[in-house]
Amino acid sequence: MCHLPREHTTTFYLIKNLLTTIFNSSKPIYIWGERDELTTFVIYNLFSATQISLTNFQNLLDKFKEQWQQQHS
Repeated sequence: MCHLPREHTTTFYLIKNLLTTIFNSSKPIYIWGERDELTTFVIYNLFSATQISLTNFQNLLDKFKEQWQQQHS
């Protein structure tokens, strides 16, 4: 994360705006793991913990584990 532009630059604003658009989407975002892994990045001010909690994440890791267990039990 040391490669982020400074907070008051246009580039930082554009990155933040893109993430706001992504996290406010009504469509699911597919992830591999827990949404809580993103909370450590809140300190960089690109998105908030509230945005993370309101986003429709679909954890494919959990779905994969369930399907694996069903097929290999």
